Amino acid sequence: MPEKTTFYKPREKFICVANTGPLISAFQCKRVDLLQEIFLEIHIPRLVLKELKDHGWGDEIKGIIDLRFVRVHELTKKECDRAYGIAERIADSGKAKEKNPEYHLGEAHAIVLMENLEYADFLLLDEEAAREIAINLGLPVTGFAGTLLRCALDRIITPEDVEDLLKLCRANGSYYNDSFINNIILWVKEKLKNEKEGT
Repeated sequence: MPEKTTFYKPREKFICVANTGPLISAFQCKRVDLLQEIFLEIHIPRLVLKELKDHGWGDEIKGIIDLRFVRVHELTKKECDRAYGIAERIADSGKAKEKNPEYHLGEAHAIVLMENLEYADFLLLDEEAAREIAINLGLPVTGFAGTLLRCALDRIITPEDVEDLLKLCRANGSYYNDSFINNIILWVKEKLKNEKEGT
């Protein structure tokens, strides 16, 4: 079940900091427009931009940078040093599949950027171990699936669309297991039912 957060309450568009994974998911299912429905702008560290290019999404990320929807930030040496320490904590987590801190630098840089960007509302982060560390640091976290849920609650898409899009992402390489997908679909359907009934 998604975290209890103001992310699922109606308001104006949010500003977020994003890691690589949620942006890749949006590119995989060709629904960047859904990010634009929820977020006013997305901020990423330079390392996340590099990772997106390395994964073959250079043209896609350039397109939304050119639209000024995504803004790229350089971290200072001090911030990079802090990010490495966070990457080590992620690697040490029991939920981390990869134990090399270098593998987690993208998530760590996004966490540090979120810590320092006072006007950002949420950190868009999918990797479980990194989410755990970010939440322990007191940061408000959601992910690509959470963004789809918000779109469903706003009736931009249906719960069935959420399921189809997550399965499409999975078919293209993102990891969303059946249990996760089923649980969030049940959650959003129940939420919509309660809203309809006024409960």
